[in-house]
Formats: sequence, structure tokens, C-alpha cells
Amino acid sequence: MVKYKQFYTRMLNQNEELFRNFTKAYEDYTNDSSKKSEFDEIGREVNMVVKRTENKLCMQTDIGKFSNFSSNLADKFWVLVRENYPYIDKVGVETKK
Repeated sequence: MVKYKQFYTRMLNQNEELFRNFTKAYEDYTNDSSKKSEFDEIGREVNMVVKRTENKLCMQTDIGKFSNFSSNLADKFWVLVRENYPYIDKVGVETKK
């Protein structure tokens, strides 16, 4: 398994309850947009975990000649996150009614 997938799987396993709660809030939000407050509340914590995992993943490659590789690795990691949670970028975003 490639490194970014290992980190993704480890992130889910180490934060199982958080992601279980987020999945429920995510599904509720996708079915009923009025449930955005819970989606945002749990989603902020999920985003912090995802960003922290991304930082750990890219930490060794951020400097020098591997900085471009680090960016590509982060992109691949986020593609994987967005495959499972396409609306994760909407966490905390205000929408006009």
C-alpha cells in the first residue's frame, strides 16, 4: 500500500469514533442542509485531524529537492479524503439563503 493510503487508513483507525460521528453528521447534512451546524462542529475537528495527518505525511519531504513531491503527496492524500467526503470543503463555509 502506498504511503498516503497508509496514513489515511491509520488516521481513520486512530480516530474511529470521530469519523463515525462525522459520517453520520455528513449523511444527515447531505440529506437535509438544515443540519449544517452539527456537520460544521464535527467537521472542524475532522479537518484538524486531516491536516495534522497531512503534515505528518509530508514532513520529511517538505524541504529541498523533494518539495514538489510533498505537494503531490498532499494532493493525493486530499483526493482520497474527498473521495469519501466530497463536501468536506464546505465545513465552516457560510451559505447565503
